[in-house]
Amino acid sequence: MLERLETKGRKNINFFDFWEKKSMYEKKNYVISLFRYYHKENPKYTPIQKWFRFFNLYFGAINIFKPIIAMEIYCKFKPNSILDFTMGWGGRLVGACALNIPNYIGIDLNKKLERPYKEMVNVLKKYSTTNIKLIFKSALEIDYSNLNYDLVLTSPPYYNIERYREQEYKKKEDWNKEFYEPLFIKTFKHLKNGGHYCLNVPKEVYDNVCVKVLGKANIFIPLYKVKRTSKETYKEFIYVWIKR
Repeated sequence: MLERLETKGRKNINFFDFWEKKSMYEKKNYVISLFRYYHKENPKYTPIQKWFRFFNLYFGAINIFKPIIAMEIYCKFKPNSILDFTMGWGGRLVGACALNIPNYIGIDLNKKLERPYKEMVNVLKKYSTTNIKLIFKSALEIDYSNLNYDLVLTSPPYYNIERYREQEYKKKEDWNKEFYEPLFIKTFKHLKNGGHYCLNVPKEVYDNVCVKVLGKANIFIPLYKVKRTSKETYKEFIYVWIKR
C-alpha cells in the first residue's frame, strides 16, 4: 500500500504530496459538498479515507486490476500457466490463486514491491494450490523461451499516466518503440500454440502498437468503467489474440 501511495498519477502528484497541501482544498465548495455526501452515505469513513477518495477522483486513481475480472478471463480460457509480465499491484495473482490455477508467473520492475509481494504470497499459499513464480526485473530483460505459459493476462503501464518512484518520463514514440513493441513481440512469440494473449490497454496503445505488431484482436472483452459525467464516451477493453 505504501508503494502505491508513492506512485504518481496523471497530474504528476502522489498522495503524500497531496496530503501536505490538502489545506488548499478544504474550503472549496465542491470539496465541502463531496465530504457531506461521504458523511451521509458512508459515515464510517475516516478523514484520511475521504481525502484518499477525493485524491483518486480529482488527481487520478492508481488503479488495481480487480481479481474478479481476472477470474472471469481465467474461467473463459481455462489456462494451465499464466504469464503476467507487468503484474503491478497483485489483482491478477489473487484471481489466479482464488481459482487454484496451476501456475502463475509474475514480472515487475519495481523491486520495492518484492517484500509486500512476499508477504502476500505467504498468505495466499495457505488457501491456494497455485504455484507462484515472481521475478522482479525489467520485462524487457527476461528470456521468455525459458518460461512455459499458455495465457498472457496483463495491464501494461499507459505511457506516463502512472509512474513508480524514480521512473522517468518518456515520449509516447519512445514508449512504443522501446517498450510496447519489443515486449509484445517477445512475449507473444513464446506463448504456446492455441494460447490466449490478453492485454488490458487503452485504445490509443491498441491502435498505435498492438495492431501493428500483433494484428487485429480476435476477441474484444469490454471492461466496465465508472463514468465521471453522463456525456463521457470512453470505453476500455481487454483485447485477446489467439495464437494459431
